[in-house]
Amino acid sequence: MTDRLERMKKKRATIRTSVTKLLSRLESEVGKETPDNDKLREFLTLLISKEESLIDFDKGIEEETPTDALETEISNTQDYMDRLLTWKFRATGIIE
Repeated sequence: MTDRLERMKKKRATIRTSVTKLLSRLESEVGKETPDNDKLREFLTLLISKEESLIDFDKGIEEETPTDALETEISNTQDYMDRLLTWKFRATGIIE
């Protein structure tokens, strides 16, 4: 693994940790009997910002990933983004 690839993966891991914590807070708020729409909007705004950063890192990592590891990398990335998008959709549905 190149130094550049390793650095990008570490940065992405930091953002993913932050997103996971945010998704937990979002999930908790959505699970309430009466979710606070202001909190949901705040969480969504943060999530959108972090999503953009993740997309940038994912693209860079995919470009640097050796061909033999590319399928696994893309699969893991898609699984993580699926979870993120699912919770964005659920929160947006409650707000609207």
